[in-house]
Amino acid sequence: MGWYFTITEEMRALGLKGSDLIVFAIIHGFSQKNGGCYYGGNDMLAEMAGMTEKGVRQVLHRMLESGYLVREPIRKNGKDMYAYSTGEKYSGVAGEFRSGVRGKKVPRTGEKYSPNNKDITETTSPKNNKTTTSFVVPSVNDVKQYAESIGHPEFDAVHFVNYYTATGWRLKGGQPIKNWNACVNDWIRRDEKRQQEGNASTTHSRPKIL
Repeated sequence: MGWYFTITEEMRALGLKGSDLIVFAIIHGFSQKNGGCYYGGNDMLAEMAGMTEKGVRQVLHRMLESGYLVREPIRKNGKDMYAYSTGEKYSGVAGEFRSGVRGKKVPRTGEKYSPNNKDITETTSPKNNKTTTSFVVPSVNDVKQYAESIGHPEFDAVHFVNYYTATGWRLKGGQPIKNWNACVNDWIRRDEKRQQEGNASTTHSRPKIL
C-alpha cells in the first residue's frame, strides 16, 4: 500500500528534519480546516511514515514537548484516544508566509513524499506563473462540510475517510486520488443508484392483489 503526504515550505521553515518532519506533515494533512485532527493509532502513523511504533512515540513526545504539535483526549466509538493537531509554532510560521514577511519569493507549493523516499516534487512555474496544487488528505469535517454544501448532510463522512485511508487514498485501479470532492460525488451517485435499484426490485417483487 502506498502512502503519500505533502511537505510544504512552511513546514521546512520550522527547522524540522527527518522523521520529525515526516510525522508532522502527516498530522498536518489531517488537521486542515475547522478543528481537523489525527486520531488514528500509532500503528497506522508508523505505517504511513515508514517507521516503528517506538520511533513514532518518540517523535510525538519530542514535538509535543516543543510545541510543534498539540493533543487532547477524545472518546470515539466507545474508546478513549488522543487527537493530534498542529501547534502554535506552525501557525506563526504559516502566518508569516501568508503575510509576505518571509519575502517576495514565491515558495514551492509542496513536495509529495512516500515512506520509501520516492518523492514527487510539485513547483510553481516562473514562466507561466501557474501553480500545480498538491493533494491534501481531507479531514472528516472537510468531507462533512462539502457533502452538506451539495445537499447531502446525511453523508457518512467518517466511513468515507476511513475507507480511503485504508486504500492509501487511491482508486480501485491503484491511481492516486487527485480530487477527493469528485470521489464524494461518485460515492453519492452510487448510493443513490443502489437505492433506486433496491426500490425497483421491491416494487416488482410485490404479489398482485386480486
